[in-house]
Amino acid sequence: MTNPAQHHRPASKKQLTLLRILAADRGQSFAYPQTTAEASQEIRRLMRESRVPRADRSREDKIVREAIAGSGDDARVRGDELAGWGSTAGWSREVEDDGEGRDRR
Repeated sequence: MTNPAQHHRPASKKQLTLLRILAADRGQSFAYPQTTAEASQEIRRLMRESRVPRADRSREDKIVREAIAGSGDDARVRGDELAGWGSTAGWSREVEDDGEGRDRR
C-alpha cells in the first residue's frame, strides 16, 4: 500500500541517483519522476530488468559517439571558401542551394 503523502512529495535525491544507476546498468532510460511514488514505481520497474554486461554498454556507447561525431567535415570551412580577414571576411563566392537542402558550389 502506498503512502498518500508520497503522491505529492517530490522525488528525493537518493531516488534519482538510484534511478540513474539502475538505468545505466540496464541500458535503459526512465521517465523523470515528479513524485516519490512515481520514483518508487520506476525503481521497481528497473529492478525487474536484467543488467546489460559492461562490455556491451561500452560497445554501444562507442557506436553512438561515432554516429554523433560523423565525419566531422560537414561544418568545416575550407580555405578557398573565404575571402578577406577578421571582421571583413566573407564568402569568396555565392553558394547556391540545389533544391534538396544541399549547397552546390
